[in-house]
Amino acid sequence: ADIALYAAKEGGRDRASFFDDELEEALLTGLELEQDLRRAIDNDEFVPYFQPRFHADAITLAGVEVLMRWPHPERGLLMPDQFIPAAERANLMLEMDRALIRKTFDLLANNGALPDPALPYRIAFNLNAAQLLDTGFAEAMGRIATQYSVPPEVIEFEIVERVLVERVAQETLRELREAGFGLSIDDFGTGFSSFAYLKDLPVTCLKIDRSFIAD
Repeated sequence: ADIALYAAKEGGRDRASFFDDELEEALLTGLELEQDLRRAIDNDEFVPYFQPRFHADAITLAGVEVLMRWPHPERGLLMPDQFIPAAERANLMLEMDRALIRKTFDLLANNGALPDPALPYRIAFNLNAAQLLDTGFAEAMGRIATQYSVPPEVIEFEIVERVLVERVAQETLRELREAGFGLSIDDFGTGFSSFAYLKDLPVTCLKIDRSFIAD
């Protein structure tokens, strides 16, 4: 009964859920994944993958987007959709993302590849609600930029539309922008935003959702 209740809550509440063997197996798998995630944080297992961005006119490098990957010791390389939902349920994303950002700059610094402010080059990180609802996030990112001597102007943070309805998130965005960081809305057009709403948001870039240009 408790497992069925848990499943009903996970499904969005206001619903009924019936216990069966598959439900129990799914719950146990989810709990096991959460335990693995906590171990992965302690062992610093998450690694950055770099997806290049190009200028469409000259096909020159415009920057990179940093994507999180998890080389699981038993299950192999895991994509974000295989572990991010579990991390969000367990409230682990804030710790995971901050560690990934630091690891990214350590990697770039060790290879002499930190962004050069003299070049039109940006490095982008994806943020979720956990970071934007953390009132100390902007200040923490400022300290990281200072530590690695990277101007905030070459760092961009990407967010999805659904987190923009939170007032605390909007305040964090303004703090990031005032500090000089770039801000991008990912998958624009599929959530709550409108062009009129953009007047009140300090964003510097829109990434139009692929559904609008696929055909």
